[in-house]
Amino acid sequence: MYRRKRLQDGTFGELEKVFKTETTDEKVERLEGENASLTLEIINKDLKLQSLEESQASLTLELLSKGVL
Repeated sequence: MYRRKRLQDGTFGELEKVFKTETTDEKVERLEGENASLTLEIINKDLKLQSLEESQASLTLELLSKGVL
């Protein structure tokens, strides 16, 4: 919730928060940002895992072709 404090000259000042808690809109915005960040983290981990799996498959194939396995 916001309010405008009355100044000495009788006019109203800038908007200021009445309470220190987050508004619903602020909370939604913050949580959407956190969600986007976590989603990006998951995508990056999936890409790294895929790359490691490809490397492992390539090395396994190389070992098989050399008769080691």
